[in-house]
Amino acid sequence: RQSDADWCIYTKSKDNKEKKRSLMIIALYVDDILIATNDTDMLQAEKKALSRKFDMEDLGEAHFCLGMEINRNRERKILQISPKAYLENVLRRFGMSYCKAVATPLEAGTSFTKLSEEAKGVNVKEYQAAIGLLNYAAVATRPDLSTAVGKLSQYMSNPSH
Repeated sequence: RQSDADWCIYTKSKDNKEKKRSLMIIALYVDDILIATNDTDMLQAEKKALSRKFDMEDLGEAHFCLGMEINRNRERKILQISPKAYLENVLRRFGMSYCKAVATPLEAGTSFTKLSEEAKGVNVKEYQAAIGLLNYAAVATRPDLSTAVGKLSQYMSNPSH
């Protein structure tokens, strides 16, 4: 069943022999597919059915997806998605690898002003790219960045340093 919230997400559920609910979530992105389930038999059956309809290559367990690192500890039943590698790449891309880390992305009371017409700004496309990359991180795994990214995105037409 296709999700109403995101058309790239599909779910399937059924009761299995042990009277437990089996659930499968399939996420599609361009030509990649990520499958999560609590039932390995259901997983194998679905992969077999999909491979009959589509030319597929099974790459095994996912360790990275859309720049995010996936770590799992099956013994402790923990699944973590980490943006660390993604954000390190963003910092490196914009020459900020050695910036000092802070506990709060945007100090309370910080205000910004628009540049005057005479003031020289920065490369608008680069600024917009940085905001877009940070917005993805904020939406995907770092909601603590949302306020700062939202505030800075208000200046995308005429940014400054």
